[in-house]
Order: sequence, then structure tokens, then C-alpha cells
Amino acid sequence: MDIEKLQLEIRHLLSLGREGGYGDFKREWHSDKGELLLDIICMANNIENKDAYLILGITDFTKVYGVENDVHRLSLNNLSKIIQSAKFALYHPQIDLQTIEIDEKEIDIIIIKSTNRTPYYLEKNYPSDQKHNKEPNAVQIKNGVIYVRLNDGKYGTDSAAPLYAI
Repeated sequence: MDIEKLQLEIRHLLSLGREGGYGDFKREWHSDKGELLLDIICMANNIENKDAYLILGITDFTKVYGVENDVHRLSLNNLSKIIQSAKFALYHPQIDLQTIEIDEKEIDIIIIKSTNRTPYYLEKNYPSDQKHNKEPNAVQIKNGVIYVRLNDGKYGTDSAAPLYAI
């Protein structure tokens, strides 16, 4: 997708004033790689049958915050390393990372490609790397669990994802 089409798509999602099945807004980059990977997996397993967007630098669904000074900001190479380090069953999600400018601020968009290889899930647990987690070996993403994105929520974290979404 070229930058102009991507900007139009992101502006369209912003105009909705809410998140959806293929668009998720975050004020900043994730500080925990496990949380980032979980969001990517959920977006990759969306049921919209289209590319999904994890939009970084937007707060309250409409306010452009920007990521220029974000200390957790990643390059496509580093983002790819996180995905490749996870032990996916069969295939891993295909991603791209683009930066666009809105209201003179940089917005990063992780584009999670729509494929026919879903559902994506791990064959080995992926740990949390948050220091506030009191369990030393806390699992962020459990192996064999299918996490999905439906409307504006993640499913599979507290209960099984609905069968129709899998």
C-alpha cells in the first residue's frame, strides 16, 4: 500500500472515533514485547478479511500524540526480530511498518497483512518482560491459545475466543 492510500485509510479510521476489528490505536509503543506481540497476533487473527493496523501515536481514538520521542519505538528490523523469536506453530504473521505524518506529528503504523494462514498461535509460551509482574516466569502469551481481535477487543486472554472467529 502506498503512503497516500495508507494516510487515507488511517484518517478514515480516525474519523470513526473508535477502534474496530482491524484498527487499534495506541498512544505509544508498547514497553512490553509480550503485549506488543499479543496485539499483533490478535490483529492478525481478525475476522475482517483485510489488513489490520496497529496505529501508534494516537490517544483517545482521535487525538494525535505522535511517536517522535517514544523511547520504546522500534524499527521494522527490531519488530521482525520479536516476531521471529516467538515460536509460532507453522507460520508467523506478515507485517510491515510505515511512518506517516498527521498534524505535523509522526505516527507509526504496524500493518498486519491479511493471509490465508490463520489462525496464528504459538507452540511455546512467550514470557512477559514487565518488571511490575510479580511472577518471575510469568507467561504473556500461552502456547496453543488462539487470540483474536473482534470489534475493539482482544479475545482469548481471559476466556476462549468464540468458535466462529477461529
